[in-house]
Amino acid sequence: AGKQVIIEKTLALFHDLASGYSSGKLLVKLDITNQILLNHSATEFPFKEIQENNNNNVNRSRSSFYTTLGKLLFIEDNISKFDEFMKPFEETFNKLMSLQSIYDFRSDGAKKTIIGIYRDLRGLLMSATTRRSYNLIFDWIYPTYMPVILKATEAMYYMPDVSTPLLKFMSEFAMNRNNRITFDCSSPNGILLFREISQVLVSYGTRIMTHPVVRDAYAEKYKGIAICLTTLYRALCGNYVNFGVFALYNDMALSSALSTCLQLSLSVPLDDMLSFPKLAKSYFHLIEIMCSSHTTTLIELDTPVFLQIVVSIYEGVKSLDTSICTQSCSALDYLISFIFHQSRKDNAITRAVERAKQT
Repeated sequence: AGKQVIIEKTLALFHDLASGYSSGKLLVKLDITNQILLNHSATEFPFKEIQENNNNNVNRSRSSFYTTLGKLLFIEDNISKFDEFMKPFEETFNKLMSLQSIYDFRSDGAKKTIIGIYRDLRGLLMSATTRRSYNLIFDWIYPTYMPVILKATEAMYYMPDVSTPLLKFMSEFAMNRNNRITFDCSSPNGILLFREISQVLVSYGTRIMTHPVVRDAYAEKYKGIAICLTTLYRALCGNYVNFGVFALYNDMALSSALSTCLQLSLSVPLDDMLSFPKLAKSYFHLIEIMCSSHTTTLIELDTPVFLQIVVSIYEGVKSLDTSICTQSCSALDYLISFIFHQSRKDNAITRAVERAKQT
């Protein structure tokens, strides 16, 4: 415990120095900093070792460490330094890609490797706050190494200690922090990114939905669901995808992701949903963006499902949590405004609303 406190305080100081404009520039010029950027494995930094008890403090320290290294790495516009920095990750991914079966992924060695590498990469992504730095990571990981996260999700969806780092990495990958996800107008990367996000969400969601809870519902199921809802919310409001393309070309990526996340949400009893603040906030964030930008999808759901969502919005309006109440009121405003503007038309939307009223 004492060692961990020292490690955390040291990493916090390292982060503060790297975050300062002048101190960060000074750190990059030091030989020791360049040595760290070239040699950052568990051999040089033993605190990175995943212990048998999967200590969360150690895991957070890994993410914090790579966030700091990323800040130093991206200060200079040096692609060759980035390539050198990523070599240990390449070696690890190549080992993971050589695994043949689900049972290989479930081995203790593979589990520790997957937990570690996705916590490290999440930390690195958190430091990528510009278009240039994000694109460096995107071009490095896509498409070569993306299949690993899908295979790992399929193999270990029911292991929260593994699935949580995987899902949090995807959530960070989907987040348009500081408008860092900006691709050229001729680039399909925004659509390709969303398709990868959709595949992971559907893969995890369809499996965890029917998986029985053994002890702790939040740790085993609800936490993963909350991260999935947050990930989809971040992708929907990221402004890097023209979602009309999916319907135009009969691509099911959007509809599958929306359907899966709505099913995940509705599989959680409303009382449970409101009992866990993080889960509730993730849900109402998603419902707000769906009522704002994907209202037709909501209204065209089966009537009982649509009414269940409306009831949840009603309960959210009554919530004592300010953010949940605000999101619910906003969602209700978007929904009612949309229905009002469609009320004079005779189409599938107005007929769906009439069916809901009769119910």
